[in-house]
Amino acid sequence: MLKDNSFTLVIVDYLKNIAFCSFVQILIFITCATYIKYSTSFFEGILLIGLIFVVTFVGITIGLLFLVLSQLFDKFIQIKDENDKTI
Repeated sequence: MLKDNSFTLVIVDYLKNIAFCSFVQILIFITCATYIKYSTSFFEGILLIGLIFVVTFVGITIGLLFLVLSQLFDKFIQIKDENDKTI
C-alpha cells in the first residue's frame, strides 16, 4: 500500500531543491550563452539577448513559485501537527 506522505518535511526539502536547481540553471544558461556568443564567430550576428531574457524570466518564475510552495507546505505541516496534537 502507498503511504500518504504529502505533508512531510521531506516534501519541503524537495521543493527547495527544485527552486535552487532552477536558479542554478539560469546561471549556467547565461554563462554558456555568453561564452558561445563571444567565443565563436558563427553566433556574432544572432541576438541571444531575447532568449536569455525569456529563459531567465521563466527560471526565476519557477524558482520563486517553488520557494513559495515550500513555505506553504511548511505552514501546512505546522498546522497539521497542531491539529494532530489537539485531537
